[in-house]
Amino acid sequence: MVPLVPESLPDLSSVRVWIGAGSDDPIIPTSETQRLVELLRSAGADVTIRFFNAGHGLTNNEVETAGRWLKDLKL
Repeated sequence: MVPLVPESLPDLSSVRVWIGAGSDDPIIPTSETQRLVELLRSAGADVTIRFFNAGHGLTNNEVETAGRWLKDLKL
């Protein structure tokens, strides 16, 4: 979610971001997640977003998918 929007965005052009979210999250709606993605991308971040058929809690599928994303990064 987007708790605040800074007056000027930092340069995140060298930052890679993983966001995993539940499509049925009762606390953070998907629109807020998309808003965060747009904000990070407008600051230059390379954002990977994955929605999972889940609520607000972290699932094993999300952890495994994020782990594969990390392994695939060329650091």
